Amino acid sequence: MLHISLSDWRWLILSIGLVWAAEAGNTAIEQLCNLVHQARHPTVKRVKDVAAGAVLLCAIAAAAIGAMTLGPYFSAGSEAPFPSCGEFIQ
Repeated sequence: MLHISLSDWRWLILSIGLVWAAEAGNTAIEQLCNLVHQARHPTVKRVKDVAAGAVLLCAIAAAAIGAMTLGPYFSAGSEAPFPSCGEFIQ
């Protein structure tokens, strides 16, 4: 079992929230584009592509943060690579 520190959980939760927020923004932009222009239009396509690209960038950043945050735990086995917050209090 991995004993992930509180500060590492904060990074992971922030990354997940960033991707969810980007997805919500992308969905809103797509719905607005569909409402404004029902037929295919090159400008609407570009707007949707840029919004989808922003989601992709957020997902790549979240994956990188996840790898940097969790990588040391996996390379160190089941022990945390550094003391957790609780160990400093004792």
